[in-house]
Amino acid sequence: MTRMHDKENPEWTEKDFKKARPAPEVLPKLAKKVRQKAQAKSQTIVRRRRENRVDKPHK
Repeated sequence: MTRMHDKENPEWTEKDFKKARPAPEVLPKLAKKVRQKAQAKSQTIVRRRRENRVDKPHK
């Protein structure tokens, strides 16, 4: 497999990994919005599964 070299986005070094910080620490507002959206989506999925249960009588 051939590796591609991207000058604008080079491969990370050990130094880069050591210097990296978690996304919520760097972008707290964005991380909060992402968590809220994911939580809302999971609640929607759970609600839809409950609505579509087989043991529930159909109207």
